[in-house]
Amino acid sequence: MPRKLVAIVEDQTDVQNNYADALRRDGYRARGYDSGEKALEAFQNKLPDLVIIDINLGEGMDGLDLCAELRSRSETLPIMILTAKEGEINQAAGLTRGADDYVTKSTSLDLIMIRIRVLLRRTEALKNPRADEERILNEGSLKLDLVRIETEWKGAPVELNLTEFWIVQLLASQPGRPFSRNELMNAPVNADPRWNNRDRNVVLEDASVTQQIKRVRARFVAVDQDFDAIQTVYGRGYRWMSG
Repeated sequence: MPRKLVAIVEDQTDVQNNYADALRRDGYRARGYDSGEKALEAFQNKLPDLVIIDINLGEGMDGLDLCAELRSRSETLPIMILTAKEGEINQAAGLTRGADDYVTKSTSLDLIMIRIRVLLRRTEALKNPRADEERILNEGSLKLDLVRIETEWKGAPVELNLTEFWIVQLLASQPGRPFSRNELMNAPVNADPRWNNRDRNVVLEDASVTQQIKRVRARFVAVDQDFDAIQTVYGRGYRWMSG
């Protein structure tokens, strides 16, 4: 089977090379582009298997415009948006629903590789559905498809990026149990025990946990203004309480 091709659209050469080297070490093919225009020209005949896009590409087409254009060409192409700082994730998520995930450039390469593997696994599941791969978590009004990484609340789809999905999965796996910040930092591992040994040392950034919870709540409130399933347990963390 040919190795998956990951495209990196990033105008800073050192950053682009850093991601490309990490991808090749992980067994992928990697190609870099320093502008949205060059990337689109290269994608005319065939799209890559996954695209990583810097939100700020300097002159010309910006990352969000490129994301929107690629999403118009394919509903299943995995797209990851890179931002320079945590605050830009809110901006990116608010301006486009085309991306599958948003990460800061400070995110560890190990965690980014995990996210890429999950996104590619989801794409394969969407293209080649298999009954034996179906894994659904139902908790009250919440439904999580653990293979396709899809979320529903009271029957309505909720747009979550990967980190947000992992946090909800972990909280909903044990309703009523408070999860500490440290446990939520390890949400990718704690939510799904199938991670291999290489992945098990990867954690989320400590500073982002509060922001992640805030964004998750906002995602659910967008489809249900009375949503209150995620509760703060002062001094202990957060818990999921089904209505």
